[in-house]
Amino acid sequence: MSFTVLDNDVAPLPAVTVDKTYPTNGAKWLSYIKGNNGGTRFFNQPDTACVGNETGSTEACIHAGDKLKVIVTGYTTCAGLTLTDYLGAFDWLCNVSAGVATFYSVSLKSGKGLSDLIDFTNNDWLNNYVTVKSNNTAIMASVSAKWWNTTTENPIVPAPDSTAATQVLTGYQAGTILTIPSSITSYGFNINQDSLAIVVKNGSKVTYGGNSANCNEASGEVSSPDYKVLVCSGSQKYQWVEGAFTGLGGNVDHIVIYGLTSFSRLNKIRVDDGGEDVSILIHDSNYNSISDVEIKGGTGFGVLWIQNANYNRINNFKFSFMRATSWYSAINLESDCNYNILQDIHINNWSANTIRMHGNNNILGKVLATNSGSLRVLGQNQVITHITSANNDSSIEFDSSNNALVNQFFSSTSTNEIYITNSTYLTFSQVAVRRLYDYTVGFEFNGSNETKFTNNILIDDSTNTTSRCRVFNSGANPGVVDNTCGNLNSSDANWVYYPFATPNSLLGTIATDSINAHGSASPIVWTSISDWLNFENNFRSWSSLTYNQCDSGNCVLKDFRVRNGDTLINNKSGDGLNANDAFTAGALCPAAVHGSKVIADSHPSPHTFLINATEIYGDGIGNDNTLCESDEECLYSPNFGAYQGEGDYKSNGTCTFQNGDVTNVIMYAYPINGG
Repeated sequence: MSFTVLDNDVAPLPAVTVDKTYPTNGAKWLSYIKGNNGGTRFFNQPDTACVGNETGSTEACIHAGDKLKVIVTGYTTCAGLTLTDYLGAFDWLCNVSAGVATFYSVSLKSGKGLSDLIDFTNNDWLNNYVTVKSNNTAIMASVSAKWWNTTTENPIVPAPDSTAATQVLTGYQAGTILTIPSSITSYGFNINQDSLAIVVKNGSKVTYGGNSANCNEASGEVSSPDYKVLVCSGSQKYQWVEGAFTGLGGNVDHIVIYGLTSFSRLNKIRVDDGGEDVSILIHDSNYNSISDVEIKGGTGFGVLWIQNANYNRINNFKFSFMRATSWYSAINLESDCNYNILQDIHINNWSANTIRMHGNNNILGKVLATNSGSLRVLGQNQVITHITSANNDSSIEFDSSNNALVNQFFSSTSTNEIYITNSTYLTFSQVAVRRLYDYTVGFEFNGSNETKFTNNILIDDSTNTTSRCRVFNSGANPGVVDNTCGNLNSSDANWVYYPFATPNSLLGTIATDSINAHGSASPIVWTSISDWLNFENNFRSWSSLTYNQCDSGNCVLKDFRVRNGDTLINNKSGDGLNANDAFTAGALCPAAVHGSKVIADSHPSPHTFLINATEIYGDGIGNDNTLCESDEECLYSPNFGAYQGEGDYKSNGTCTFQNGDVTNVIMYAYPINGG
């Protein structure tokens, strides 16, 4: 038997090996295998290469290059076993396969990328190894080694010099990774082949320095160029772009264009000036993943524009600070966008709509939208869940939308809260409204019909004024009583009316932030702010002294977490009035999250999901669509809106789930609820 000695171990450990989960067609970092192809999970599909024309779901093909496995010989259960890799780059899942405990890498950890796996000095892979522990005691380890090679799998070579001319990238071995080890001024890159990556080293940045158009926006090619772009790709697949970029005050039109691109990634993107047009443009492109993106300094045409694009995932997307007034949304999905999933979105300080969601059958989940315009919903069968919209012009607007479902929504201190026009068959579930002024309207309908209110609906008007609900020009079944609110027609909600004078549920203005570069200088003149994105938690931002965009005078730090001790939405998701049952590890789950507390959307293949829980993203279990469905691991939602607590939910244990319409859920909860 071979042994491995680690620095902190007092004795050799038995060795395990790190193997490829898909060694035939998934060995290269940029390789994909067919999903939903006979297996049941991401790690047990047949080892069949993705062709690139697969259709049908966001899992039509699986990124196989990051799928590794470690067999823990001699162990027939995963109980008590954990595995970590030395570089801390991967999330791992244990599963008993063929009777033996086996760990599989799910994907890169949030905040990690290819840049964390590469030796930029030697253009090689960094060594890595795993340690297996049983009840926190190390029992096995692998030999420190490079998990991919640069000969047959993924050559790592310097990107060609783009400081004087746009570089057309073609003719490389499939799987090649082009590296940019230090900050450069670039005329841009045009990716003109499949299976190619561009990776900027952590701490380095690519600044646009060109002076003429270098990409045709429609084709993604260099012929007939009409826009200036840093990274442009057209009619390609299996791409990977990662790194920090800047448009340098608007000299560039777009940072990235993915046109007619499929099964590709934008990962760990950092943009500190998005150029004169849209920072990231995705058009005629399907089955792509955009993850871990931070952008500041957007311009008038938006930050992310998605057009004629289906089955894409946008996850962990954060934007702040608009440097030019606009009527365009920060994130825009056009009418020809279908079956896209957007989750963990944080947008603040944008003068127009935060998100404009058109198209059909899209899902938007876990969103914090602040100091901006409104969230605007159009199209068919949209699902909007776990949203906090605060300090905006309007919290959410529905315009010619049909069969939309809103679940777990907190609207706070906006000039208008919820506005519905020319829309039919909308469903509102688990909604709490806290108005800016006592005379502003909670729900306003104009030309809408067949609306349903269900589960718990909270609104701050206990004196029965005419500012609760207003119905104009609507059909025979508006679903709500004009002026006073309450159920009408098919609505069956539990309405809770509380005094307008009830203190705001959110923390609001705070004095300091230890992470932000200006965190000890609140309030601060808005033009002095350069750090718009870095805070102690993702629920903080720079805000005006009152509400809306920080774009004049002095600005302050605001925290949009639910306040500890709040009596309105904190731990009230069960009935909107009384505190939920306690979440206790090993005990029966709170009644608010039993399997009968469900709702279904209007997708062609409807999702039935828990109203007070979200699916845990990236754990290798389920479909990663935000919705907590049967046979998934989920996080309990004790509150209304996006904020559901903080801390290490894994260390908090699980409760015993009571099956209903949704079954076999492993339920976690955050140990801390309230800031």
